[in-house]
Amino acid sequence: MYFPVLYAETHYRLKYLLPFYFKREAEVLFDMPRSVLIKRTDKKIPIFLLVKDADKYPVSVSEIRLLGTQASCLQIKKHCRQDACVPSEIIFCNKPLQFFEFYLDIEDTWINSKISFNIEFKVNNKRYINDNYHGSTPHNFQVFISNQESLYPKGWYIGDTHYHSSYTSDQVEFGAPLEMTKKIAYSMGMDWFFVTDHSYDLDDREDDYTRNDPELEKWSKMKTECLTLSDDKMKIVFGEEVSIGNSQGQNVHLLVVNHPDFIEGKGDSAEKWFQNRPDVNIREIPPPTPPINVGGISPPINVGGVSPPTFMGGVGGGKIAPLFIAAHPFEKVPFLQKLTLNRGNWSEKDFEMLGTQASCLQNSRYVQMINGQSIYENIEQINKYFQLLLTGKEYYILAGNDAHGNFQFMKQINVPFVKLMCKKQQLFGQFFTAYQYKENTPIEGIQNKRIVVSNGAFLSFTVFYDEREYNIGDRISLLGTQTSCLQNQSFQTGCLHSKSNKAVLRYEFALMYPPISEIASSGFPSDKPRNDRLVEKNIRLKMIIGDIKRQKLNKIKLDLDKTELEIDLKKNTFILLYLLTTNGYIALTNPVFIKN
Repeated sequence: MYFPVLYAETHYRLKYLLPFYFKREAEVLFDMPRSVLIKRTDKKIPIFLLVKDADKYPVSVSEIRLLGTQASCLQIKKHCRQDACVPSEIIFCNKPLQFFEFYLDIEDTWINSKISFNIEFKVNNKRYINDNYHGSTPHNFQVFISNQESLYPKGWYIGDTHYHSSYTSDQVEFGAPLEMTKKIAYSMGMDWFFVTDHSYDLDDREDDYTRNDPELEKWSKMKTECLTLSDDKMKIVFGEEVSIGNSQGQNVHLLVVNHPDFIEGKGDSAEKWFQNRPDVNIREIPPPTPPINVGGISPPINVGGVSPPTFMGGVGGGKIAPLFIAAHPFEKVPFLQKLTLNRGNWSEKDFEMLGTQASCLQNSRYVQMINGQSIYENIEQINKYFQLLLTGKEYYILAGNDAHGNFQFMKQINVPFVKLMCKKQQLFGQFFTAYQYKENTPIEGIQNKRIVVSNGAFLSFTVFYDEREYNIGDRISLLGTQTSCLQNQSFQTGCLHSKSNKAVLRYEFALMYPPISEIASSGFPSDKPRNDRLVEKNIRLKMIIGDIKRQKLNKIKLDLDKTELEIDLKKNTFILLYLLTTNGYIALTNPVFIKN
């Protein structure tokens, strides 16, 4: 087994080596949403206490109180008597994973502002703040309180494509329970999320992550819970993050969403020493058997004798094919993971393999380029997405966060067996995918391709051409190009010409609640520092025109005080919009593709 380099499961140990952060005490931590829409939460901040491994190390949690606000006490929502202040209560925990829900009443003076506080508590009579990790970096909780009805306009639906729940649980990492995630997601203004637990975790026994379960009870239980919890307010779609082989025989990750069958993949699981070859190649992805009938009866998933409800995703009784998404395809792979886990990156050949193999399932190439890292890293991934588009293929960008719970902070192992770290990256919903559709059905909505990725800004555009309206994700077929005549003047008598390829681009944008900024107010993250340059505005909105033949990107600054622009359409190009602000907002539309 390799040293853990991912998330903070602190009880993993080698036979003769204990981590510095190891303690014979259950992991106890508080978490909550980074933003709250008060009209969704009845003017309350939901706060959750999460306790892990209390079956091995039973604990009591008591004397919980807030530091840094005017609130006199944190109110119990359930598990204790009604309206009791927590300091008088003792919570006993003795199960593998438990969560307890509290709430904090929101005062009117907090609305449309950010509040900051800590939570002090006792575990077995030892006092902690926010968590009981040994050597954890001190931090404050910050919550932005919004009185908005929703983050995006009506008809747009916001979600996270890449999330790990408590079904991802092994020697180095664990996620949050789905019920807890659903409540936090709804309070944040989200409408849906995909549950993409690791394929090499979903085939484990629930009581022992070192042993595989041929009956796949964990996988079946996860699907059933997703189907049960999903409702009109929050759509939850099951899936898995499959470790799969690329064209070089290396392990890459593929999000497989809404596939009724389990796809094996444990090449980079490190479950066995030096056995890191992929189980399945990209071209070997099996089709669903049988296909999911969205409007009728789901394939039988019988867990404990109980059949799940009908799948939530579709309308009209049609069949919806699984969704295949290349997960963080160009993220830098650490050398140690290349060496021990045989991890690699996606290539253009791999995308071709996915597109041709899955042609009966999916005609489009979806890439999760944004993976919840820093603003700068995500800008770098967006630039790589532009290069993908210049290959002439139609790729559609999606955003996810690869969060394992992680609503306020990611608590990670920094130096194996030595040190933990805490940072604001790869947080649930930090970057989101928004689609526009007739209703909140995530698979169909994404397949409709009217998609925007963002961390809190709204951005959209429409192209009006030849008396037709084209939206994000559409293809425009040009009527023809102007034919030159003797003096190259199309209005000269006797000169033949086709219709003009002039069009009107109509655009709109808006800023949502303030994200937690990583950007100084003195410049844009894409700029190199220059003392002789002043930023006149804190928003940059650009139209990106990609010329596939010339392999060139043209970036045109859009007037923030206007809403439309006349443009010339050219064959074999694409158009998209890109918004960037000094305080950390990013928004990117998917393209409109212009063909002959």
